[in-house]
Amino acid sequence: MKKHALAAAVAALTLGSVTAHAEQLKVAHISVESSPLSVADRHFANEVKRLTNGDLTMRFFWSGSLGSGEEIIHLIAGGAIPAGVTAPVYYPSELPIDAVTNSLPFTFASAGDAMDAKREIAKTAPALAEYKRMGVYPLNHHGLGMLHLVCSKKAETLAELKGFRIRSNGFYWPTAFESIGVIPVSVPFNEMYESLQRGVVDCTFTTWAGASAGRLGEVAKYWIDINLGALTGPSFYVPYSKYKEGGWSPERIKAVDEAAEIAFQAEKKSIEELDAKKLAEATAKGVELVRFKDNDKLKTAIPDMIALWGKKETGAGVSPEAAKAIMDVVYRYSTNRK
Repeated sequence: MKKHALAAAVAALTLGSVTAHAEQLKVAHISVESSPLSVADRHFANEVKRLTNGDLTMRFFWSGSLGSGEEIIHLIAGGAIPAGVTAPVYYPSELPIDAVTNSLPFTFASAGDAMDAKREIAKTAPALAEYKRMGVYPLNHHGLGMLHLVCSKKAETLAELKGFRIRSNGFYWPTAFESIGVIPVSVPFNEMYESLQRGVVDCTFTTWAGASAGRLGEVAKYWIDINLGALTGPSFYVPYSKYKEGGWSPERIKAVDEAAEIAFQAEKKSIEELDAKKLAEATAKGVELVRFKDNDKLKTAIPDMIALWGKKETGAGVSPEAAKAIMDVVYRYSTNRK
């Protein structure tokens, strides 16, 4: 009996020790639960749970309910929330290096190219210094497939598109749009539907899958296959101290890295297939796919966005050496390879 009692006590102490170290991350998420981005993050969370044997789990708070896209980084760094998914483009002056692949239109031919560039950049010394300064670290990176225009008006040429009011954000989208004669209008990610419905904008840029998840076909019947390039999307952030300064054990970090790799590669493979599927579903419901005739003219009209990034960010405080290191990576993966 004593042996059984001792064994039970040891088991209880062991279980208590494991339980004490178990952690659930409350994850502030900018996207709706049905979006492809959210599907990818649930996959990541499931892999984390599996590979940590339940030691690390996640609970998602969708659609900005635990913090807006512009707040999440600061909430994580300040200790108010333990994790979040947001777009670095919302922090142009604070995360200029992290945001480069999420910011530059007309640069990447595929989401995979953009994602690979982002992952390589995240390992560079300039990016790591930026993460440490901001107090966050990205565990995983998302991709946005080829971006097009979803519009309440029809346009097949640059001339017809001129004067359209198009949803924009940051610095680089307005610059690109103005170079082709359209009017950029700043609209948050989660207000695209309402802005199209109310006529605040004539179009928004998005992927076909993103347009489908946001039900944009209900308020914008013309989906124009203009080639705006691909981007990385939001990233999944945790406090820098958890990942880089001993907050998590090496075993947990190894498991999280493995889960991120699985989710990252699965997302890369699924993006183009999902876009094609969602476009077919939308046209079956009455959306008109508009073939844009001036994609070649468009490419020549747009300035070199990478060079523009280098000029702007060195003027804003990024060192010339850091800017060159980042630009070299982006050029290597971009359609404007040097």
